[in-house]
Amino acid sequence: MFKKLKIILFSLIWALQIFTEINVNAQSTNILAEFTATRNSTEIILNWVIAKGNTCNGIAITRSNDSLNFVEIGDIEGICGDEERAVSYLFTDENPVRNMRNFYRLELGSVGSSEVVGVDFPYFSDKGFSVRPNPAYNEATVYFLNPDKNEHEISVYNLNGMEVLRTESAEDNFVLNRKLFGAGMYLFSIKNKEGDRINGKVLLLN
Repeated sequence: MFKKLKIILFSLIWALQIFTEINVNAQSTNILAEFTATRNSTEIILNWVIAKGNTCNGIAITRSNDSLNFVEIGDIEGICGDEERAVSYLFTDENPVRNMRNFYRLELGSVGSSEVVGVDFPYFSDKGFSVRPNPAYNEATVYFLNPDKNEHEISVYNLNGMEVLRTESAEDNFVLNRKLFGAGMYLFSIKNKEGDRINGKVLLLN
């Protein structure tokens, strides 16, 4: 009889632990109204908003390059959030890992963890662009400096000098997909409205 009660008690404790863990994770998602990561040429800026009526005891900002293993890179001490209004926060990562995707997660005191957000941080050569990955099997992304979101045009050529792609964007990158023109070495030229050009090459593999 005592053994049965012991088993039942252990099962209830185990179930309560699971329920508590699920509840904490669900609550951590709910207290944030927004969590974003954006990059410029030298740093990554994190913005988040704790929704009205929610608080937590301190925030640890963590970073990872594989989305699994996180290390703390900063913290905010004390009570965060407010019962009467939404509260916005900003954190600048001045040393993101170059040529990698940087993942970020917030540890919201005893409430739990935020969702994970990620952003690529390309390192620009003195030529003003970065191609990742290069060579590439499926697609490569050409990053270039465009902080003011000005319109740029990219032209892609095969080694015979034939133009195989031309497109425009006001973003700071162009995605080159092997499905559009097959495997091989390609030359690209990016120009702005003033006629300034960035030239490079990319290798797409089968």
